[in-house]
Amino acid sequence: MQTVDFQVSMEVASRADLTLTINYRDGDVRTFDLRSENDTLSENSDHLQPDDTQVGIKLEAGYGQGCVLVLSLRHTYTDEGIYTPEISVRNNHTNQSLVLPVSLTVQLKLTEVYVVIGKKVVSAGEPISLPAVVKPNIAGDLIITWNITDLYRNKSKPDIVVTARKQLTYTFRVPSTYELTVGARNLISDVWTQFQLQAEVPVAGLELSYDRNRRYVKVGERVTFHARVRQGSNVDFEWDFHDRHDGQNQPIYGELTSTAVHFFTKPGHFIVTVRAFTPLNHVFMTLSQSIVVQASIGGVLLDVPPAVSRSNPARITATVLSGTDVNFDFDYGVGRRPASQLKHNGTVTEVYGFDTVGEHNVTVYAYNEISAANWSSCIQVQDVLSDVTVVAKFVPILKEQVVFLVMAHGKTFFVFLAAIR
Repeated sequence: MQTVDFQVSMEVASRADLTLTINYRDGDVRTFDLRSENDTLSENSDHLQPDDTQVGIKLEAGYGQGCVLVLSLRHTYTDEGIYTPEISVRNNHTNQSLVLPVSLTVQLKLTEVYVVIGKKVVSAGEPISLPAVVKPNIAGDLIITWNITDLYRNKSKPDIVVTARKQLTYTFRVPSTYELTVGARNLISDVWTQFQLQAEVPVAGLELSYDRNRRYVKVGERVTFHARVRQGSNVDFEWDFHDRHDGQNQPIYGELTSTAVHFFTKPGHFIVTVRAFTPLNHVFMTLSQSIVVQASIGGVLLDVPPAVSRSNPARITATVLSGTDVNFDFDYGVGRRPASQLKHNGTVTEVYGFDTVGEHNVTVYAYNEISAANWSSCIQVQDVLSDVTVVAKFVPILKEQVVFLVMAHGKTFFVFLAAIR
């Protein structure tokens, strides 16, 4: 609501039978009887006192022959708009009317302005909508002024935009922090607000690599990983090696890159993931293959029987002293070949039968992707003796030593001396 005071001056000789009608042009029309009653005025049958706070009419100056009668009228407009009040005065002899020379513009006093925006970080280089809200919501003319200052670059030269619209479409060209001062004004008041926005380039095009050609590494071996994004501003990187952070993580950051040095402290298969993010968005990347961490083979032991027969296969056991993901190969003198049995906890047992009699070398090879060890041993292969006979080389003489021969399959295997008592 807006209260307006009007002043009416007229030359009158007498207030007798004099009435005044005013049309405020907002639907309110008032008629006043100007007859004199102890310096008071009355509107129809209502008695109005000459009070500054009273809405109505007040006698400002008296009258007399050839004098000027001065009246003050107070009216409250409840709606905004442009109004041209009209006043008419009449008595029994004459009628005069007058329209306000200049139209009256009624506006509400502004109390608040603010900008509705969902987040304080926007995408640089893309137009965004900045809707201003003005309280109260007025229908009259309104001017919105936007002062946009880049706090990092052109702090002394803000971009000023003046518009009659409450919504501004604006493009923040470069990534930075911007201070926005927004003002709203009409003919009778003005209000201001100030806030900051951060403009960033969205992160995109994340790549991940590491400084080895092979995916297999030793426990405790240093591995350097590299992450790079194609675009982005104020980019941060977050590494995850999925080993509960047992190894050392030493990230080094550049504007669009990050390098992380990591030591895996236990064997296993590990997925390496990196996240690149800004306050605006984020992207993930995982290595196409997991990193396989293995413990080095510390040595291998070979357990073989000292001798076997051709008819009885040898049981051969190989055991590594340390190492993970161990594979075994055996060479029985006819070429290296993988173990035919499954390994268990770094141990494998083979059963092998030799075709020929004699001394045979057995070699075991233990290996994984990062280390290897081998060990050799000998096995004596013999035939089983049957049809064994003991014969004297000469005719025995009582109480004399005689040469005896131990024979089997027509061959002499043993010679000894004995005396027949």
